[in-house]
Amino acid sequence: MSAPPPDPLEIRVRPAPRAPEAVAEQAPDGPRVSVQRRARDRVREALVCPYCRDQVVRDDVIACASRSCGALYHRECWEHCQTEYGSCAALGCGSTALREISAAGYVYRILRLFVAAILFPPRALRAWRATPRDSSVYRDAHERARQGLTAFVDHPAGLLLVVVALVVLSYAMVGGILYGAYRLKGTSVLTSWVIFSVFFFTPLLVPVLSYVLTYQLVLGFHLARAALAGEFAALDRADRGPMSYLARIAASVAQGKPKG
Repeated sequence: MSAPPPDPLEIRVRPAPRAPEAVAEQAPDGPRVSVQRRARDRVREALVCPYCRDQVVRDDVIACASRSCGALYHRECWEHCQTEYGSCAALGCGSTALREISAAGYVYRILRLFVAAILFPPRALRAWRATPRDSSVYRDAHERARQGLTAFVDHPAGLLLVVVALVVLSYAMVGGILYGAYRLKGTSVLTSWVIFSVFFFTPLLVPVLSYVLTYQLVLGFHLARAALAGEFAALDRADRGPMSYLARIAASVAQGKPKG
């Protein structure tokens, strides 16, 4: 007798192997690639001329002389802005002076834009947008560090969280002292006091250490923002979207300002 035909439900169809190119195309991007891609897209948008919305190349490029603007122009577009409007076309800037950009300066500007794009993602720009430009860097850093230190107090359950943290740290401190006394039998009184001081004062110094580290970190970001003010403004405009010459006129009319 011949063997019965195999059951179709038991037949396993093995899919054909995909080409390496297809696997590479469908592979998800890692976090590092995504960050680099977003930074590159933001830099490309920041290199757009505010007047014609076309990308500026290094062959014929000039820049607004305002340090807090960072806008790059085609030479012809800048002449149109001066003739029709009388100042820079970037929203929020009224500078009438220009600055020549060489080929090396153009490359240097791109490098600074990349650094600013990595240091200041869109969420950070939105959070820092409300900070006054003429405020003191050191005062802002101190204020933000103080807010981080008093976050527990402002929280509805802040006092309860502090009490729980102190209880846990007290148990850890007592356990550390007992364990140290057990392991260091016959040691000097000075060594015992050193161990006691380490376990007793470390929980007390944690808030101070947090304040110092927060102050240094925020101060570093403030100094970077001050050093990259033009790039900061260019990336801010790129994240907000197109802000052309017509948008500037509309904003000026809405605020009741004359066109010239």
